[in-house]
Amino acid sequence: NYRQLRTADGSLKIGQEMGSNFDSSLVQLNSNWILFEEAIQIVLTQPSDSASFQKALSKMDELDDQLIKNCEAISLEIEAYLDRRYDFFQGITLLVILLLLVITGITLYEFYKFLFMPLEALYAGFAEMGITDGKENKEKQGLDQVVKEVELLFSRMRQIMHLMEQISLTASFEESLKNIYETFKDYIPYTYIGIALSKGGEEGQLVASYGVSGAKHKDLANQLLGLSVKVDETSLGSILEHGTPRMINDYERYFETRKIKSYSRILLDNGIRSSITLPLKVNQKSLGFIFFSSDTKNVYQSKHIKFLEMVGDAIAVSFEKNIYVDDLLYSSVLALAKLAEARDEDTGAHLTRMKNYALHLTKLMKNHPEFKNQINPQFLIDIEKFSPMHDIGKVGVNDSILLKPGKLTTEEFESMKYHTVFGANVLEEAERNLNQNNRSLFKMGIEIASAHHEKWDGSGYPNSLVGDQIPLAARIVALADVLDALLSVRPYKEAFSFESACDIIKTGRGSHFDPRIIDLFFDHLDEFRFMNQSNLISNG
Repeated sequence: NYRQLRTADGSLKIGQEMGSNFDSSLVQLNSNWILFEEAIQIVLTQPSDSASFQKALSKMDELDDQLIKNCEAISLEIEAYLDRRYDFFQGITLLVILLLLVITGITLYEFYKFLFMPLEALYAGFAEMGITDGKENKEKQGLDQVVKEVELLFSRMRQIMHLMEQISLTASFEESLKNIYETFKDYIPYTYIGIALSKGGEEGQLVASYGVSGAKHKDLANQLLGLSVKVDETSLGSILEHGTPRMINDYERYFETRKIKSYSRILLDNGIRSSITLPLKVNQKSLGFIFFSSDTKNVYQSKHIKFLEMVGDAIAVSFEKNIYVDDLLYSSVLALAKLAEARDEDTGAHLTRMKNYALHLTKLMKNHPEFKNQINPQFLIDIEKFSPMHDIGKVGVNDSILLKPGKLTTEEFESMKYHTVFGANVLEEAERNLNQNNRSLFKMGIEIASAHHEKWDGSGYPNSLVGDQIPLAARIVALADVLDALLSVRPYKEAFSFESACDIIKTGRGSHFDPRIIDLFFDHLDEFRFMNQSNLISNG
């Protein structure tokens, strides 16, 4: 991670404005990580009763806290940097607002000078002559109304600044989106807000990632979630090119002369009739798009576009901050999971394959009547993130056990079982440190690491959980993990054929695996067979 933050000449990719503290923190993190890796190697290679083993184990414990503090210091520096950028954008916005207010004040003064002052002089003359018909009071009411409108203008400006501040301070991506949904209603009409994010590693690829709505579109987010599309195959490319929002006030008419793609059909079928699409960009980098949609035609006006253009930078910066910090923390722990995998060369790309199996299975389950209420947009994102961490605890298992070609003894198997507890403990420690900052990131990872070897009938480990006591994510990963293990070479076995692996899995229905998940797996067996064939081709 330290090397990825620097260019070939050693300079920071994210800019020198981060300051020396950030650079110092990165250097300290790198130094501590090198020492941590050295200690790990000693623990893995030396006998457990040796002095060097005990010393290395103590060193790992000492460095663990230091690494967490290093990551937290880096996170704080990044947040401070993004806050400074937010202050810059806020300052520009305030200057624009002040300029508008000055212009408004001059205009009101000129209006008052050329209309109300002559009227007041005329009314005063009439009063002196004792001639009045009550119009003076009516005009004074008119002046009061102008004052009230100016006060309302200031009030709305203060509200907008408060909204932008709240967006910047929100602790997570989902909270930012919910905050926008609840607070923007006074300024722009909508019944659904969606987010499509640029997919990492795939140029021009967008994935429907988040959505929030009221009762009118309660299932829309789940239907769109995970849909992927290339930007150049849609009309979104022109929005990115010009950097301005797009307004469609009649969806049905809009698609009369255009091909309706799958995501557009879902929107129409769920009653979406108009929308505004806003590009999310920071420093010319595209993060994706945010969609404000309504179930009413012709509801959007140019003033709504202007409002979104004004607050667009604050939305984009907030999302970028949350994405960057989450990815930094997640990558740090994922590196440890990959370290555990790397000890067994035969596992190859096991983490990637089983993640793909788990993700595909979850996408199928989100439309299943018994699971769709449990699988929301965040669940799908988390299963992709945390399924590769299922065996993170194996970093603490001795090579003589982990790589043993024959059957494990009872004592060896009990030691192997402990990787579930060790893995959960690692993630729980990270979670405790994050909770100190009101952040929660590893909840599903903890559940998966701890419970992916539990069995439906209660015969699993480490806690002998039964049925629905086992977290849903762990039940999904259990199947994905066993499927890939059966299809892969291990020190103690050759790879099974896909058909033989499925036969073995079928015998575990209702004993090892959730029977509903097994039934769904076999209902879509051809899709998993195709995924396995693709793996075989990619592996040569």
